[in-house]
Amino acid sequence: ARSMYNIQHTVTPEDGALKVKLECIRPDAEIHYTTDGSEPIATSPLYKEKLAVKETLNLKSATFVKGRQMGKTLTLPVRWNLATAKPVSGCNPNEKLLTNGIRGSLKYSDFEWCSWTNNDSISFTIDMEKMEKVNTFTIGCITSYGMAVHKPRLIEIAVSGDNKTFDKAGERTFTPEEIFRERWGTPEDPTADGLEFHREFQEAEEIPPFGEKETEVPESYEDAGVEE
Repeated sequence: ARSMYNIQHTVTPEDGALKVKLECIRPDAEIHYTTDGSEPIATSPLYKEKLAVKETLNLKSATFVKGRQMGKTLTLPVRWNLATAKPVSGCNPNEKLLTNGIRGSLKYSDFEWCSWTNNDSISFTIDMEKMEKVNTFTIGCITSYGMAVHKPRLIEIAVSGDNKTFDKAGERTFTPEEIFRERWGTPEDPTADGLEFHREFQEAEEIPPFGEKETEVPESYEDAGVEE
């Protein structure tokens, strides 16, 4: 099947950079890539080891056998900002996805979404590693009705200069109608939920969003009782 030639990716913050790992289960396939947004061809750079990314770019890659493209082109638009590649501390190893520069798509299975199960509330801290002036904080959510995946009831942002005392900087709450809405976003960005806090934060070293997930599930919901 041609799908066997598709590329699987892992983007992980490491030592202040993003390390991009590309894999294909077919041993006869070569992976070629570009970083300028152009389509990869058989003469594009050959992938041999993890790629180190330290800036905004549009990475595209595809598999080739004897000069012929076999799988679909994988497109990874990397967004670099103050939080990209910064360490995240919390209760979930997958929280490293929160600062890996890749925005999740509308597919819950694209391995770019961080999920928490069996918790009424969670928190995590992004360590900026130095004093930074942060103007805007953005976090995205996905809703998958069939998979019982929904946004939290409350997201709260707090900032700290010493990781001990935190000052509340903003919050966003959702109504039950918003929590269980299937589709969000715009044609330009279908995953956008408008979770942007436009505010002049005080200079801060730690920015810990606190998400409270407890909410009532409508009786009509077919998967009622399933925890996120």
